[in-house]
Amino acid sequence: MNSKERIEIMLHTSNNGRYVSDHNHDMAYLVETGLLKDYGPQSLAAGAHYYVTTPKGRQAISDWSASQPKPPPISKRKQRAKERFNYWLNGPSCNWKFGQWLKLGAPGF
Repeated sequence: MNSKERIEIMLHTSNNGRYVSDHNHDMAYLVETGLLKDYGPQSLAAGAHYYVTTPKGRQAISDWSASQPKPPPISKRKQRAKERFNYWLNGPSCNWKFGQWLKLGAPGF
């Protein structure tokens, strides 16, 4: 899986359980390598081919995902700010805007 398009096809198929598309060179490559299974043209899809991920394809996605860089951890300060905002957003109903609520000392948080 070396092209971005092929990776996106595999991720879509993995997340949705299927991929419906016209047969093209990317799809042919994924079927030939055993990453997808082609169920052929489907009348319900106006003749487009129906593809599903094979176990080998799921393993390839897992390997690709493991090789991707991990996002940096959230600092404690940003985490606290996120929690405070979510408390204001989902907490007890008040008529203050977020900035006003902060200036009052974030009551209730």
